[in-house]
Amino acid sequence: MMSFAAFFMRTLTHSADLPLKLFAIGRNYTPLPKESFSDAVCQSTQIRIFGAASNDKEAFNLFQEFEKISQNAYKSLGISFRLVRNPAADLDLSDSLKTEIQGQGTRLNKPITLSSIHLQNDFISRRLMMQHKKNNSDSSYLYTVYGKFFNMSATMTNSK
Repeated sequence: MMSFAAFFMRTLTHSADLPLKLFAIGRNYTPLPKESFSDAVCQSTQIRIFGAASNDKEAFNLFQEFEKISQNAYKSLGISFRLVRNPAADLDLSDSLKTEIQGQGTRLNKPITLSSIHLQNDFISRRLMMQHKKNNSDSSYLYTVYGKFFNMSATMTNSK
């Protein structure tokens, strides 16, 4: 999310360009916890997704589209998973809705998160001044969706 947010920070996007659907592939570095499990890795390759829309309805449609894309990717790889909608108490401050795709961990029979998708409405864009404008009308804030779409290390650990 950070690289996408930095790119669109203090910018004015034309409404004709919305909804935006972007992705990035790169390395993610995470410190290992004190009790290391086989599922905990220090470095992994991830696909991150970002979407921006002009209103909450379009943003929710992007959220659902990203969910379907993620589910279809895991189905096509033959990986068993479950879709988990997080309750309000488990959401980050910026999230309005969050879905996780979880696979069975190889150790401790504990599910691990393979991907997650976050609907943030205009929480982030208000703070970073990410706006859109239609012709000569007033500008308004973008509604954003982002996710950790595909964690290669976790996915390969759970593949057949």
